[in-house]
Amino acid sequence: MAIPETHRAPSLFISHGAGPLPLIHPDLEDFRQQVAKLGSRLDGVKGIILLSAHWESNEPEITALEDSGLYFDYGNVAAAQALVPPEAYETKYSILGNAALAAEINKRLLDCGFQPVLDYKRGLDHGVFVPLKIMRSNADIPVVQVSVLTRKDEEEATDKNLSLGRALEYFRDFGYTIMGSGGSYHDFLTMKDVFQGAGELPSGAE
Repeated sequence: MAIPETHRAPSLFISHGAGPLPLIHPDLEDFRQQVAKLGSRLDGVKGIILLSAHWESNEPEITALEDSGLYFDYGNVAAAQALVPPEAYETKYSILGNAALAAEINKRLLDCGFQPVLDYKRGLDHGVFVPLKIMRSNADIPVVQVSVLTRKDEEEATDKNLSLGRALEYFRDFGYTIMGSGGSYHDFLTMKDVFQGAGELPSGAE
């Protein structure tokens, strides 16, 4: 696929909050409104290349399906399994992928010295669908997720991820937004109290 050059798309880094809380907790309306405001930054982009803190691998892995579905991964950590309410697993968001873009990303990363892998099984994790459901509720922009890179020491991992970002930046000149999605707060004990109605979210969690 030849990607025609167009206006330079924005890059974004956003906090997706704590697990499913931003979608279902009534006390996070202010957070939802702030994230929703960012949705207009995506007007006119052709697609989103998104890196979530919840997908790590040694070499870049790339979702390659036209319809990957959702991966409810917030229950994978043992401390969180009993804390997530059932409705968190009922989230609907009909977001599409872009197999042709995934193939172009794969080619670009090969050219930049990586050994990427096209993934045909994994769904889009909550680092993807939680913020995007708030930002673009009509799921009108296709998304390809790329894993972040892990290494034995933090400095090496940082260097590899910076190199990955530089390689992916190329796609901004062709109308594709690069988005990073992570979290600024990760305390399961506080989350437990919030879910059970015995506590409040500290301001830093929002």
